[in-house]
This record gives sequence, C-alpha cells and structure tokens, in this order.
Amino acid sequence: MGTVTRFTTRYDHAEDRICLLIELKDSTSSRLWLTRRLLNRLVPETVKVVDTITHRAVSDDPSMLERAHQFDQQAAVGAIKAQPPVVAEDDARLLVSKIAIRARRGRLLIDLGVGNEIRQTLSFNSAELRQWISVLYDCYTRAQWSEDMWPSWVSLARSEPVPARLN
Repeated sequence: MGTVTRFTTRYDHAEDRICLLIELKDSTSSRLWLTRRLLNRLVPETVKVVDTITHRAVSDDPSMLERAHQFDQQAAVGAIKAQPPVVAEDDARLLVSKIAIRARRGRLLIDLGVGNEIRQTLSFNSAELRQWISVLYDCYTRAQWSEDMWPSWVSLARSEPVPARLN
C-alpha cells in the first residue's frame, strides 16, 4: 500500500457502483469499487464527523448550526480545483469489503479493505472531507439512489450557485 496523492470518484452506471481511481505517490494507480450498501454505512459516519467539528465551533442553536454547515459546505465546494481525472493503469477491479474510520492529528483517515487486507487509506482535513461528501452526493444523485440519509446542508450547498468572486 502506497501513499495516495489524489483520487477520482465517479459513479459507474454499468456496475451500479462508485469507482475510486487512486493515484499513488510512486505514480502507480489502482481501481477500487464501493457498493451502495457499503457507502450507506460510510456516508452517515463521515457526515457525523463533519457535524461534530461544526457543532464544536457554533452555538447549540439548530438554525445557526444549519447556516454554519451551509456556509462551510459552499466554501469547500467553491474551493474545488478542477484536475484531470486519475486513470487506472490496469483493469484490476478490487471490491472494497471493509471500511474503517479513524482520526489522527486533525485528519480523518478512511481505511479501505479488500478481504483481510487494507488496500488504501484516504486522508482528509475537514474541508477536503466536505468536498468528498459533495462528490459522493453527486454520485448518489446520478445513480438515482435514495438521498434520505443526506443532511439538507449537502443538497442546499449543491443546488445554490457559488457566489461570484470579487477581485
């Protein structure tokens, strides 16, 4: 397992799964598949982490918390920089069967396991995690999977236009 430098997340209609194309520090790449069932367990946990971080910084007033989430989510989405997609070098398709979430030094680490082996670990700060949550939400929308588990601040941040930037 090498160090992940970047990855592309996309919904594959033919597979009805989400594909992670991962580029490693040594310039090799791999393709991991995430099922809807697995993501339905992962998404609420990542949202809970973001909620905990935001809740600590804001009062207990639910409307203030919701506005803070929307603001932070829009800021994170607006900061996404377009990059060329990662391209997998081979056709190996590894199905992720286990996911573990842990925190270390202000980062959220998501271990992706295939069988009994951790194949890759994704590392996020809070803004990066919000960006990935937004990308996953887009994948769910494209797949027409149920969006019941998504908090309103995710969908509102995506449906509202990002404000124009002033120079």
